[in-house]
Amino acid sequence: HKTQPPWRIMIHFQQLLQVLPSNIEQMAINCNAFQRARKIKSPLELFKLLMLYCGLDLSLRACAGKFTETYSAISDEAVKKRLISCADWIKSLLKETLTTDHNHTEGDLKFIAVDGSTVQEPGATQTSYRLHLGIDLMDLTLTDAVVTTDKVGEKLQHYQLREGYVFVADRGYSRVQTIMPTVDQGADVIVRYTPNSMPLYTFNSNNQKLKIDWHQQLISRSEKNQVIECYMILGDKRIKGYVHAIAKNTKVAENERREMMTFAKKNGRKVRAQTLYLTNWMLVFTTIPPQVLSTLQVQNIYKARWQIELYIKRLKSLLNIDLLRAKKDGKLAEVYLLGKLLYAVLVEKIYKQHYFNHGVSLLDKNRNLSPWRLIQDLNDQIKYSLLAEYPSFEANLASSIKSMSERPRKRKLQRFTDDISMLFRRHQSV
Repeated sequence: HKTQPPWRIMIHFQQLLQVLPSNIEQMAINCNAFQRARKIKSPLELFKLLMLYCGLDLSLRACAGKFTETYSAISDEAVKKRLISCADWIKSLLKETLTTDHNHTEGDLKFIAVDGSTVQEPGATQTSYRLHLGIDLMDLTLTDAVVTTDKVGEKLQHYQLREGYVFVADRGYSRVQTIMPTVDQGADVIVRYTPNSMPLYTFNSNNQKLKIDWHQQLISRSEKNQVIECYMILGDKRIKGYVHAIAKNTKVAENERREMMTFAKKNGRKVRAQTLYLTNWMLVFTTIPPQVLSTLQVQNIYKARWQIELYIKRLKSLLNIDLLRAKKDGKLAEVYLLGKLLYAVLVEKIYKQHYFNHGVSLLDKNRNLSPWRLIQDLNDQIKYSLLAEYPSFEANLASSIKSMSERPRKRKLQRFTDDISMLFRRHQSV
């Protein structure tokens, strides 16, 4: 007998329902996920079936077998149809859960780290879907979750844009077309800056705009860390911003230059001297004045963006969000990804409920424990609680086996021929 870890908490299904919106059943009816009782008698039965498929990663046929074992006979095709009807319901549950969890106090700055991640359908070598996720950098919990096809790129418009929100993002978001609409809605940004993707300007005494030459701008100054006031321009509109130029460690810069030249050589290109010089600096663009956030503070906040990378890694490693089994552009694929995100929020809410006061996830406190072990343990407990909702009944066993059986097909399941079977029977009789 193994001793349970000291943090183990026994979760029951009713506790899962308590962390979801209280009107979950009415929402199912309003979203046409549940219209009338047939094999599935209530929205809660449908929700449990949804969690088997999205949370526990059971196949459609295994879901049908589990349901039949406890309730009444249902086929995998019937399960598929019922799950497909849940798309709008899951979206509503996800949106309401995230909204109620992340209220914002007026006047405070709320730092949201955002990033995208890709998911592939079975057998695919390229992106099938893209997840757009945001987490609160104070308590490291999900604030935004959007699923799009591979045709939709990363942009800040996927997220809730409010005054006081500061979006922390990597260089993929360093574009005028995504930053300017964000600022128009009252939000701010801290973004890794790439000169080639987003030109910035200054104005001379005659109010003529001058494109900033970052090589000349940085090499002409003697300060180690610098703040350069600049403007982002789109048409007749301009927005003031600041680039914090932070000197990199010498060895880090040298390694980056070496990798850059090796890559260019493989592709038959040469790297410009100006580009090589810029590897000495980490450039971070922000719309927040240096009087509010210093260079050191901007640097520390941007470094904390790494937490969104860890969050995505946990989604894939612990919750298997990248194990998409449905085909691209099918309705079931969207249901699976949205349902998996809802399941992740459910795990997260249980996590906050039990561990938040211990400060294990707050970035303003010293931490000596990663969320990995705790989330893995809670994930296991939630799986047990869901499976416990499907007790086996002897009377339903034959129907359950039938629900999980293979469909008729040309290639039969392997078996011995009659003559070999005869040999076994002779041996047994002896």
